[in-house]
Amino acid sequence: MILLALLAILTDGVVSVPPSHWTVVEVPVSQAGTIVDVSFSVPSGATSVETMLMTRRDAERFNAGRSNRAVCRSGYQTEGRIRCEVEQKGDYVLVIDNRIEARNAAQVSVKITMRPPSSIIATTVPPAKQAVIITLGLLFFVAVVMYSARQFMR
Repeated sequence: MILLALLAILTDGVVSVPPSHWTVVEVPVSQAGTIVDVSFSVPSGATSVETMLMTRRDAERFNAGRSNRAVCRSGYQTEGRIRCEVEQKGDYVLVIDNRIEARNAAQVSVKITMRPPSSIIATTVPPAKQAVIITLGLLFFVAVVMYSARQFMR
């Protein structure tokens, strides 16, 4: 439950991107080290889009056709996911680029989640290690029971 409270869902919906254009989604980051996770898919499957997380300044450079640097990018795909750690707080944007497809608009299903840097992620132990841990635990338990029985019988 606590983990769910730490996640912030910024966007979960469909974004329309005109042919030969791009669309911007605001992603305000309030803490350095925040992890931004973006998953996207184009339901029709006919159009490939690229998603890029970048600062507002780099987005303006992108819009002007000048060199820019994305924090992370997906490449042109019909569905994908990018996850990146944002080093500085500030105003970031997710650029959804449909310039490769000049004929059709893209209806992109986008979900953006942010996780603060201090959040803890619970993981599970792989099955092989689980078996070893359980076996060692049972052997230790049996050894303690046998030792206790021996001491009790004296």
